[in-house]
Amino acid sequence: MNALPRPAAEHPRAGARRAQILAAAATCFRRDGFHGASIAAISAAAGMSAGHIYHYFENKEAIIAGIVAQDLDRALDITAQLRSSPDVLDAVLGAVAGGVERSLDAEAAALKVEIVAEASRNEQVAGIVRAADEQGLASLV
Repeated sequence: MNALPRPAAEHPRAGARRAQILAAAATCFRRDGFHGASIAAISAAAGMSAGHIYHYFENKEAIIAGIVAQDLDRALDITAQLRSSPDVLDAVLGAVAGGVERSLDAEAAALKVEIVAEASRNEQVAGIVRAADEQGLASLV
């Protein structure tokens, strides 16, 4: 897998629905783990039917791909800001505080641990994580 799947330009409401599903799934994955979080639980947390979730995501691995893509987008935004800065060292030092703050977010950390744990068991998820890492590293280079 060379790149994370990206949805085509979508209607703003569809983007909001995808974000709603991803937020609900993140909550369920943190609370119950990847295997303990069912599509039924995710649909209840999102306030929509399981069928509606399947309209946006083929399976839980696709939901993880969406969560990883969100995280990658944030990282790519940061690296783009660093690259465009007239003083890269100053920009990096300025970004450190935000990075430390994000690293101390227990909910974000718990979700990342769950995704990495699933990547150790599931080659599809491992490919998603590897692709994101490769894109993030390429952006830094």
